[in-house]
Amino acid sequence: MVERYHRTLNSILCKLIREDQRNWCEKVPIAAAAYHALVHEASGYLANRLMLNREVYAPLDLVAGLPPGGPEHYESADNFVVQQQRMT
Repeated sequence: MVERYHRTLNSILCKLIREDQRNWCEKVPIAAAAYHALVHEASGYLANRLMLNREVYAPLDLVAGLPPGGPEHYESADNFVVQQQRMT
């Protein structure tokens, strides 16, 4: 799993860094935030949703509004786990 994460993170970083590759350390937080804001194929959820039990919105979301449908909310981690077990 870690190797897969690193491969994806490196792919994102390649699109953000300069050609001389001297600013990569400044771009890691941006790349990690982008990765955690993607819906993961294996779980069907955003990593932010699974780690924080909430969405982390970008400034553009505040300006343009959220997409229709809105995020699901759970009262507790236990409720989230129970819901996930029902889905499988």
